[in-house]
Amino acid sequence: MNNLLVTSHNLNRAKDPMAMTPQPISAHYNKLIAAIKAIDQTMALSSPQSSGLSAISVSELDRIFSRWANLPLQVDCQHYLTLDRLPALISKRVVDFEQMKLSPQEYRSRFDILWEGAFPDHTKINYGKISGGPFGDMLALATDKGLCGLAFISERGAAVSLDDFKNRWSGANFHEDKNAVSQWGHQIFEPSARIPLHMIGTTFQHSVWEHLLQLPFGHVTTYSDLARHAGVPSSQRAIGSAIGRNPVSWLIPCHRVLSKSGGLGGYRWGTVTKRLMLAWEAAQIDTLG
Repeated sequence: MNNLLVTSHNLNRAKDPMAMTPQPISAHYNKLIAAIKAIDQTMALSSPQSSGLSAISVSELDRIFSRWANLPLQVDCQHYLTLDRLPALISKRVVDFEQMKLSPQEYRSRFDILWEGAFPDHTKINYGKISGGPFGDMLALATDKGLCGLAFISERGAAVSLDDFKNRWSGANFHEDKNAVSQWGHQIFEPSARIPLHMIGTTFQHSVWEHLLQLPFGHVTTYSDLARHAGVPSSQRAIGSAIGRNPVSWLIPCHRVLSKSGGLGGYRWGTVTKRLMLAWEAAQIDTLG
């Protein structure tokens, strides 16, 4: 399957920060993963050697990060990738749900969502790998009613991620068919694309996932604030469990939920992937407005 190329209609898109110019961006992803590991070990990239990447200087990593995020200016990757800077980086973009007061039409505008408690037995689910996105390879799953699963597989692997979905939906029939899911590749990161979602979960999970849809691009909330807004302030553990069961990553933005201390919290498809998602969004907001 051809690599995913994420497209943009307008580079100067302050209100459309997820759009990107046509270019392959997955080539930079593995280098940034390695850079994160090196940053965590040294707490700073003070020399080309400390990056852990042979023949790649700190300035080159800055260029890689800027190209990966498709920014018009070169930015300091350490500012966005160093873990102990994360709380300060995102503190100015914590969502106040009470002030937002979004209508369902506003925050669902990108999706046609079918909410169901379970798949009927023998529901056919097509799946396949989509390559070339900004956060590595993805595993996409879809019924004839819409996209029902989306996992980022760079950290956990495709087999583990597929088993996760098979355990959730044990009565379904899974068929590997890349052609059947390839249509989603060019739409996942294109904010103008309208995507049908087929969401399977409990009533409580549906409620939590709907609250996640209210989180704007580049903004975050905490498990405790989300629990309070969802009307279950004493059920942070249940909130965390529902977030972890979100089957459609990125589009239902569970990566935007952090611990109250500013720590990452968990992420079903890998905390390094979550960290890069937050860094990518923060850089877009800071640079493009």
